[in-house]
Amino acid sequence: MDSASQDNLNYLLTLSLEGAISAGQCDELHRLMAESDEAMAYCLDFLDTAACLYKAQGRLGAVEQDRDVPDTPEMLGEVIERDEQIHAREAAHLAEMRRDEIRKAAETALARFREQERLRQEELAHRRYLARRRQLAVGAFAAVALVLIALSIWVASRPAAPIGPPVAEVSDPPEPPAPPIVAVVSRASNVRWNRLDAGAVVGTELIAGPIALDEGFMELTFPSQARIIIEAPADANLVDERRVRLIRGMLTAHVPESARGFEVETPSARVTDLGTEFALAVDAGGAVDVHVLDGWVAASFTAPGHDDQQRVKALYQDSAMRFDADQGTMQSIDVDGERFARSWDDVLYKPRVDGAVRFEWSTPASLRKGDLRHDTFIRLLLERTDVLPGGETRVSLTAPGRYTSFAGLSDSLGAGVSVDSYLLHWDPASVVGTRRIVSGRVTFRRPILGVIVLADQLNASDAMFGLSGAAYPTKGISRRLESASDVHNADTIVLSDDRLSLEVKLQASSLDQVRILVAAPAVEER
Repeated sequence: MDSASQDNLNYLLTLSLEGAISAGQCDELHRLMAESDEAMAYCLDFLDTAACLYKAQGRLGAVEQDRDVPDTPEMLGEVIERDEQIHAREAAHLAEMRRDEIRKAAETALARFREQERLRQEELAHRRYLARRRQLAVGAFAAVALVLIALSIWVASRPAAPIGPPVAEVSDPPEPPAPPIVAVVSRASNVRWNRLDAGAVVGTELIAGPIALDEGFMELTFPSQARIIIEAPADANLVDERRVRLIRGMLTAHVPESARGFEVETPSARVTDLGTEFALAVDAGGAVDVHVLDGWVAASFTAPGHDDQQRVKALYQDSAMRFDADQGTMQSIDVDGERFARSWDDVLYKPRVDGAVRFEWSTPASLRKGDLRHDTFIRLLLERTDVLPGGETRVSLTAPGRYTSFAGLSDSLGAGVSVDSYLLHWDPASVVGTRRIVSGRVTFRRPILGVIVLADQLNASDAMFGLSGAAYPTKGISRRLESASDVHNADTIVLSDDRLSLEVKLQASSLDQVRILVAAPAVEER
């Protein structure tokens, strides 16, 4: 700020303090402070100094009350309020500019996708034209072949000439080139499918063609490094290196930047990845649910009667939409990432849960009473994987059935069997003496080999099967299931006949814990 501006500010501030400033001079003073942060700071310092001087001389508040010019505190408040309004307008302007940038980027990406879609349709039309030409050529070739065959029969029926030139030797036609490899089986678990009856062999190279997955999970990796996980039952068709058609079933796609543009076609929609993770579920009627778990995709609705603007939808992270070609409808739905196997760890270790049971990929520091509470759901935690006990392991039960009495339950697992350990943990936060009831079910993909429900067996098995570094209840703290003479009031567990499911009904005002030992996956599945 130059000396002239400073002198002008001094003059106007002095008039203000003396109560001699006019309305026009007051507006000029406000304008100078609003236009320059330096002028604003100078005015605040000036007014603060003047306030100190008035206080020292006993003159603070001596300004006449009947004048129209606002006193110094009022002016200071107006200055601060005006400064806050300016900052608020600037913040709103910056937010609006950011929204415009995001909107323009999305519009540009959609326009680029529509242009790519138009070019693809033109290419498809050209391919159909070439295919038609090939059909005509094949027909013409067949007609010529028939003529040549008839001519050769006529020539063969004539008497042989006594002398003739040597017959030229006809070479075998060259073998057609091998079809290209479009994907490789990178992982498989409990698979039964149409390509190999004995199961999927990791490393199997696949050419274009159908896949009928009757059981299990399969991960395919494409040359572009795009990966898909297919969950049975499912019917799919590998079209080429960058395109898959899912006719029925569930599929999760992980697409890196190098595979941008990877497509999954369904009976109701075509989903083009734009660098993301997404999942699809196609029902028996051909309707498809599209869930965007990360990044974004462009979905083309295939039902007739929609123009291009309506057919292409941009779906962003944590959004989902259902497309139904038969009904000609599309509608937003709730995204549900828990419904799909998002990683191979989900395939191997994440069970299906129902009711009040909630599976968590977490490693809490403490599982003691009072440290991990919830009234309405039971936590299911994966403690350890691929544990190979050195000897027999004491458990409460191994046989299928319904259990309401647990005192004295004892069984054992033989040595040499690798297991994965899970813990059901329920610690209600209710007032002591209040009993709550929760129930649910957990279903695994491999058999349950043993269940531990008694406190002494839980304490003895913590070191081998417990979460590394987690604090478990000490001896003397109740953590077991409780028996009751009235079966309607007892804790209850039911191990299914196939030993894949465990149902629980827990009634407690304190801590309940159940350890479940499940057969570990085979080495070739991991």
